[in-house]
Amino acid sequence: MSVCESEERGRVPGDEYLEKAKKLWENTELVYSSSHIDKAIASLAEKMNAKFADENPIIVCVLAGAATFMGQLLTKLSFYLQTDFVRVASFSGDKRGELVWDTKPKLDCAGRTVIIVDDVIDSGLTFAELVRFYKESGAKAVYTVAFFDKIHARCEKGLQNVDFCGVALEENHFLIGYGLDYHGYFRNLPDVYIYKGKNE
Repeated sequence: MSVCESEERGRVPGDEYLEKAKKLWENTELVYSSSHIDKAIASLAEKMNAKFADENPIIVCVLAGAATFMGQLLTKLSFYLQTDFVRVASFSGDKRGELVWDTKPKLDCAGRTVIIVDDVIDSGLTFAELVRFYKESGAKAVYTVAFFDKIHARCEKGLQNVDFCGVALEENHFLIGYGLDYHGYFRNLPDVYIYKGKNE
């Protein structure tokens, strides 16, 4: 259906999940304020500045979730670096190593240190396959960064631990805000909220 056809029928493009998003918002609770996030990122950046001062790494943002976190993190990093961006849709079935790319990296990583940045580590599968991809592409070393680390059993083939994390989550709740979304909504929120209702 075209945009015009949608408007003619009285629907706004994108509102398939809009009403659900509004309902979800009514059942959320603030868990991490923007000031809490700022402090966590400052602490994370301090550790990375000490580690990568002489590395000239490529920092890879995993779109779209990590865009907010990556943008703020970059402003606090004091070493020479280049940025790249990837978007990974999923895995092809259950086959190891078959990443489905929406956006492939642009920079040649051969002989370089690569730092993969994502908003959260959950199953660990995306991180594991990206690490493998960059190592097979000739990266000298590959490190991983997640703002949120959900502390629970990972998938057997997933990355078990990231090298740097901002906040460790002991409980596996559904979160929105600061890059975390519900069908594309709420990424723009400066704070992070927990959903307290039933699964949507």
